[in-house]
Amino acid sequence: MGFINKVCPVGQQVEVAIELARKIASNAPLVVQTMKSLARQTLPHSPMDTYYPQKRQLEAIAKSEDAVEGVNAFKEKRAPRFKGH
Repeated sequence: MGFINKVCPVGQQVEVAIELARKIASNAPLVVQTMKSLARQTLPHSPMDTYYPQKRQLEAIAKSEDAVEGVNAFKEKRAPRFKGH
């Protein structure tokens, strides 16, 4: 898909992949799941064909409990505690 590109030393591919996986996993589960789904849905279509369905999904995420938690954690300068809701 070309979303992520990283050059790493030979033999360190697994370590680099695990590091990236940890960074992704530290985000809100609802967002990670939705973004994976949107990427799969978008790939075979033109951006205009998927704009409105994507917009609806992203608007729903913005209203989620995890979104509120993310903003509150940022304001309170602490790590977020995402629940996947």
